[in-house]
Amino acid sequence: MVVHSHSITCSLVPEARQPYRPQPEERKRLFRYGLYNNFNDAGVFLLYSTVDNFFIAAYLDTVSVGIYSFYGRLRQMVVNALPAKQFENIIQPMFFAIPRDQADRNVPRFFSFLLNMNLLLQWPALAFVTVYHHEIVQLIFHSKFIDKSWLLPVLMGFATVNVIADPVSLVAQYEEKAHILLLSKLFAAYNILAMFVLVPFFGIYGAALAGGTAQAMKNLFIWWYVRKRAVWINAGMALLSSIGVWGAVVVICLWLKVLFPVSAALQVVMGGIVFIIAGLIYIRTPALCASDRDILRSVTPDKATRIMQRVGFLPA
Repeated sequence: MVVHSHSITCSLVPEARQPYRPQPEERKRLFRYGLYNNFNDAGVFLLYSTVDNFFIAAYLDTVSVGIYSFYGRLRQMVVNALPAKQFENIIQPMFFAIPRDQADRNVPRFFSFLLNMNLLLQWPALAFVTVYHHEIVQLIFHSKFIDKSWLLPVLMGFATVNVIADPVSLVAQYEEKAHILLLSKLFAAYNILAMFVLVPFFGIYGAALAGGTAQAMKNLFIWWYVRKRAVWINAGMALLSSIGVWGAVVVICLWLKVLFPVSAALQVVMGGIVFIIAGLIYIRTPALCASDRDILRSVTPDKATRIMQRVGFLPA
């Protein structure tokens, strides 16, 4: 079937037949947002972990650079293995489609959902590397740099604190506060200053402390300007459930390591069993609030609903 352009043109409303020309105020808004975002992309460089390597090389040695990069990459491998990013890809189009008159209700719901889903996976990852950081390096990486294996839970701890980065940035983008995102890059100056102070005294652990706290302060700065809508709905119960469950798991696994002094492989296997059981319990706790489960129900295909119910994400 051939559709003539003339018939298409005739079906358009009169306003749609004219070339689109944004209003002066709209043009200023687009220019301002684009300008801020351009410098946002450039300004984030000084907050990357690669900057830490320059200070470690200057104050320590190239071997320390290799150790820091190794554990930084290992942390990134763990984070990338967690499917939390998939939830962000699902929520982002829903997030920016929220009408302004519904923002006060729905923005906190989606913000809390992203934060809770990230922490749902980040907490057990932090607990696991806290107990088995030595065994992980020994088994998978043939004991490479194993004497500094405590750096892995330190880096993972800061990764857990900073899971708020993407959710809070989404809220800032929704509210068109690109200038706040740009101003937050000023904490790169703190990062550099902290490197000067901490690396000579604490070595690579000082670099981790400087970079982690700089990221945390940047995220806190952004949150402060969007705090009216970036509300963590179930903050108290989520933190209580998470620390209670995974704190108990860490204690149990450390006790198993003392009680059963077996090989590293068997230690990790025993710990894995404990973590699977604890994970099934954790999913059913208030770490996920009713709003989170409603969103999960809305994005879960009908065929997967029964599986989600059995696992514990959705009520039966």
